[in-house]
Amino acid sequence: MHGPELSDLVLPQHRDGRRVPGLRFGDPRVMALFGAVVAAFGRLPLGFTNAELRRIVAALLSLTPEEYPAPRMTYDLGRLVGHGILERLPGTHRYRLSPYGLRVAAFCTKFHDRLLDPAIARSLDPPSCLRSDPWSKMHAAIQSLIERANLAA
Repeated sequence: MHGPELSDLVLPQHRDGRRVPGLRFGDPRVMALFGAVVAAFGRLPLGFTNAELRRIVAALLSLTPEEYPAPRMTYDLGRLVGHGILERLPGTHRYRLSPYGLRVAAFCTKFHDRLLDPAIARSLDPPSCLRSDPWSKMHAAIQSLIERANLAA
């Protein structure tokens, strides 16, 4: 059986007759959204509001709530709901993280923060024995991080 792919998340989709903009992996705003919904709201059965999420996302982006306005948060909530990351609680203005959303957001934040960012940083400053071939530098940095993270190749 074929499961969801990264392209399903990062590219615009058409769901229920409407266009849902993509959630670009690595975009600071998207990573802050994922981090906020997992860390702050991942297990709240009563969910959270636009304003509650907005305060946390703004803080993660080092912005004031005024610099991350409510309409932008509403747009981001629409993207998260449209891609199945969040569910709107019926009859309310509250949202909760879906089981699928928890898996996706947790994986994306962990992969980005623990593997991708360090791999890029290490590839830019590799050991002196690898300085001649940039692809070898990148491969060695990624391989080292995969081994340290105990991930299967």
